[in-house]
Amino acid sequence: MRGRCVWGVVGAMGTWGSASCARAARWDGALLAAVSADGMINPLTPSQPAEAVAVMGGHRPVGAGPFAVAVITPGPPDAAATAALAEAWATGILVAGACGGA
Repeated sequence: MRGRCVWGVVGAMGTWGSASCARAARWDGALLAAVSADGMINPLTPSQPAEAVAVMGGHRPVGAGPFAVAVITPGPPDAAATAALAEAWATGILVAGACGGA
């Protein structure tokens, strides 16, 4: 028995690339991150998850089932940002560096 990856990872620098969104759309969910040119994770705006979901929706087959979206943020978002991301399709929020270091 072989397992399978159930999440696709989409990192965007400026716009949501259709190739990475198409790959992520094949799975059960996507992990979204806004990455700067120097590799740093930036906060997502509320419109970015909605834009990515719209692009991925164009690549999902009819009847593919539910699709979850989680976002990566560089730090804990405040209550307003959390609410805005949830309204914009984010079903989970991961905080980069939240586990700390040794």
